[in-house]
Amino acid sequence: MGRLAGLVGILGVAAGFAFPIYFGALDPTYDPARDFISELGDATARDAWAVNWIGFLPTGALLTGFALLAWAALPRSTTTALAMIGVILFAAGYVGAAFFPCDTGCEGTTSSFSQQMHYATGLPGYFLAPVTMLLLGIASRRWPGGAWIAPLAFIGAIGALAGLSGTVNTFESHTPGLWQRLLEASFLIPTLAVSSYLLARPAGGAAQ
Repeated sequence: MGRLAGLVGILGVAAGFAFPIYFGALDPTYDPARDFISELGDATARDAWAVNWIGFLPTGALLTGFALLAWAALPRSTTTALAMIGVILFAAGYVGAAFFPCDTGCEGTTSSFSQQMHYATGLPGYFLAPVTMLLLGIASRRWPGGAWIAPLAFIGAIGALAGLSGTVNTFESHTPGLWQRLLEASFLIPTLAVSSYLLARPAGGAAQ
């Protein structure tokens, strides 16, 4: 179970990093510092179908699978459970982006039902990302051989908070896409660390 969780997690993190880079490079009008990742799959994007169904959906599905498998494989604790719930909520944003693309530019004073659902599925995971990383850091200190993950998770919590602030303050920042990428990286890198831990050492479960 632990090895499977680790493998699924590594694939999910790799997909989360790779598809925005790949599809962003294909579109000469796309600026990763200025534009949100969701704009790659918005209503008028050139590769919207591929971004949504080959990028967002598999990433969200893999990260959800990782969280469920890791939940079962890791030592049992309330903090571990809450951290994995946070990962599931973050993953829901990718899945929601696939089924509910945002409007052109992912902004505007009015929005379609699809964009409203895009926000509804994505924002909870984003807003809770700093807390999720904090919980992950606390939990990992009690896993056998897992204390090395804690500093990465705590740094991730700080990075996620900074990235969240820059992402939501779009009217004050000329680089919201860059801040979003900081948030994403701050979440995905500690997730990769947990995946590597599980892949190297499948661990199950007495309560901690």
